[in-house]
Amino acid sequence: MAHYKHLSLKQRQRIFECRNAGWTLNEIGVSVGVDKSTVSRELKRNWVNGAYRPQHAHRVAEERSVRSHRVNSLLSRSANKRA
Repeated sequence: MAHYKHLSLKQRQRIFECRNAGWTLNEIGVSVGVDKSTVSRELKRNWVNGAYRPQHAHRVAEERSVRSHRVNSLLSRSANKRA
């Protein structure tokens, strides 16, 4: 299974700066070190009230990660009890 790296706050801030400067998704991706599809997904997922806010995006991503780990932990415990 592949292991994916999450965007850091610094990367999200760079996406914000580059987007405001009018850079293309490909240019932003090269600058940040990720594929343009990652940049596109990040902007689409975290576009709030007509703007991208890197601090908000980072906080929401961390909350999403915590919820995901809780669900996976609960599923593992449930599967172990059945075995």
